[in-house]
Amino acid sequence: MKILPNNNTTRRLPKEIVKITNLYCIDNQQQDSISDIKGNISYIYVEDNNFEKVFYNIKDKNGLIYTRKKEGEFNTKKERNIMTSELKKILLEKREEKDDEDAFLYEKEKELEDILNNNKHLKSSFLDKYGIRLPKDEFYNLLNQNDNITKYKVESIDKVKGLENENCMFIINDSMLKYLLKKKIERNKELNYLYVALTRTKCNLILGIYTKEDKKVIDRQLQELGICKYKELIDNE
Repeated sequence: MKILPNNNTTRRLPKEIVKITNLYCIDNQQQDSISDIKGNISYIYVEDNNFEKVFYNIKDKNGLIYTRKKEGEFNTKKERNIMTSELKKILLEKREEKDDEDAFLYEKEKELEDILNNNKHLKSSFLDKYGIRLPKDEFYNLLNQNDNITKYKVESIDKVKGLENENCMFIINDSMLKYLLKKKIERNKELNYLYVALTRTKCNLILGIYTKEDKKVIDRQLQELGICKYKELIDNE
């Protein structure tokens, strides 16, 4: 059987986007773009005065807006954010050092949501599994019983996987920012999520950065990657 070589040519992604996405691929998976569309990747901080205008501008144009998981005022449409900060603290004590903190909590939240949605026995399904020594009633007090009210409803990366749009916004938190800035380079699920998030656009991609870190340092690091501050490229289309 003849093995065909990998086809690493893309017609969908602009050269400007591929230049960035190739930074997160192993050598034999890097792409060449033959798109004649001029793309753009830029960033804006969620705290910037014009962020809300930019967010709703993309939404009004039926663009894709997505994030890895709930963060601050952003919530995916299907996500409940069941766990309180107290419960997260308890679970993080069970985390192995090699496990990414955000990925670990995300998986546990989904697991707990599945148990509650399917009326499975909480004690044997979750409490015993993770060695949580609390009465069931006390444990329920560590759960958010109602959906959180958040300002911005967005999609999850899982939901937009396979979709594309001329205008996209990726809400990125400090955990994912570490992968973008190459402070973390492990090839894992989080890096795969980053790649998916960066490759949904056919033209403009804006990173909406939600951070507690020093913005001057982030500015410099992003500019070293070739990612510039947002300019109103799509406002007047």
